[in-house]
Amino acid sequence: MIYYEKNYLGVEDTVVNNDENINSETKIRIMEESLSLFSEKGFKGTSVREIAKRVGIKGASIYNHFKSKEEILKSLFSKYGSSTLRASLTDEDNIQFLAENPQEFPKFLKKQLRTWFLDKNWGKFFKVILMEMVHNESAKEIFREEMLGKGQEITDFFFTELKKRGAVKEYPVSQMGTLIFSPLLLLDIEFLLDEGEEETFLKRMDEHIDFVWDILKK
Repeated sequence: MIYYEKNYLGVEDTVVNNDENINSETKIRIMEESLSLFSEKGFKGTSVREIAKRVGIKGASIYNHFKSKEEILKSLFSKYGSSTLRASLTDEDNIQFLAENPQEFPKFLKKQLRTWFLDKNWGKFFKVILMEMVHNESAKEIFREEMLGKGQEITDFFFTELKKRGAVKEYPVSQMGTLIFSPLLLLDIEFLLDEGEEETFLKRMDEHIDFVWDILKK
């Protein structure tokens, strides 16, 4: 809970309830430990009790933060999937800057994707996707909704805005997002499976972004 107190100048200060901070920190810890366990043992192979033990809380306390194990998984898909894209690709300042300075697009995207792909938790998350997609209907549905559905909405919005501002050619916006991101995900799968060299992966990623931007830009 957030409430307000008058400080000695008579101006309201914002005061954050420590209990809420603790709850928020616990929720983050639950997500972090769940991600580690899911990547090690699989979604079905991980119990709520194991997650709670890793976090250092009672099993029943998990349900104060998440309704189910599936909800934890969905939160992870949102955090490491569509939410990451949304933050950078729907920001009006970013869109306006790139529309006015389209030559900066490759640099912008490379920076965003380096932060994303090189995050150690992204590697764990992507491993969970690869493990669960084939036989876990719940994971498959969450992937379809959070990664494909919302991801497509976000990239469509981004390229629609760039088209309105005359920064890219008149190609279908859905194809623009696919052209950029689908090969990059394949590169990332190869990098994670082969445990390849980071420098080689980044070089290939940069080359792909430059190649596609040469096609899309006006």
